[in-house]
Amino acid sequence: MAVRQIIDVGDAHETAGALAEVLPARVRAPFTVSFVRSARLYDEFVHRLVFSVFRVSGLAAAVGGAPGTSDEIMARAGLEPGRARAPVDWILRRLS
Repeated sequence: MAVRQIIDVGDAHETAGALAEVLPARVRAPFTVSFVRSARLYDEFVHRLVFSVFRVSGLAAAVGGAPGTSDEIMARAGLEPGRARAPVDWILRRLS
């Protein structure tokens, strides 16, 4: 999930209000405006880290315009499938 922009206070209020409408009262309290903004910022942080790992690990070059399965991309990047399969699958899903 790519984060396209940092959520502003108005959008955070709107999202928190929408959550308050659909969540049961017993679980509603933590989902404040502050929580919504923090969650969005954390998503942005994770996305940037994943993209950095994608580049540094050689996956970006391995994808390089040529489609392929996770295993094919791992092989082109020179990664060991036994160790890399789960993280590479996750990285590719996250960035797709």
